[in-house]
This record gives sequence, structure tokens and C-alpha cells, in this order.
Amino acid sequence: MSAPESSAGSSEAREDACRDYQSSLEDLTFNSKPHINMLTILAEENVPFAKDIVSLIEAQIAKGAGDSGEGPSPTALRWQLRGGFGTRPSTSKLAVGAPCK
Repeated sequence: MSAPESSAGSSEAREDACRDYQSSLEDLTFNSKPHINMLTILAEENVPFAKDIVSLIEAQIAKGAGDSGEGPSPTALRWQLRGGFGTRPSTSKLAVGAPCK
């Protein structure tokens, strides 16, 4: 595969990964550990697009999910962002890339 074809394939893979993750994230309407675990697995399968996935999670947090009683709490999403429910959230800062379009 030539460089332009590889780049196009990578761009398509990125768009697919972001679309799948965004759709699954939007389906998360309450604190569901199985659903959050599935989102974690989906993120682990798409490590090359981690910055994009972090941006999607941060955008969901910014929407205020949980404030109205709907959706997962911002704390639950932050824990996922920082490594899941098995450990306490880290206080380290995260690098963030450009969001998916």
C-alpha cells in the first residue's frame, strides 16, 4: 500500500473508531458498569486514536451528563478516562488531541 492509500485507510479507520465510540458513549444513559467496561474495551482496541476518544469523553463530560439526573455521572466518565473503575482516579493531566469531525 502506498503512503496516500495508507493515510486514507488510517483516516477511514479513525472516523470509524470515533463514530463507533461516540455512538456507544451516547447510548450510555445511566451508570452501567457493563456498558462502561464495553467502552473501555472499545477504547483499548483503538489505542492509535486515543486522543480522539479522550476528546469525545471530555465533550460528553462538558455537556453536563449526570447534572440533570440523566446519563452517567461526570465522575464515572472521568474515572474511565483515567484508567477505569479498578483504581482511584489519577491526578495527572491528560494530553488531548483534536476532536473527531
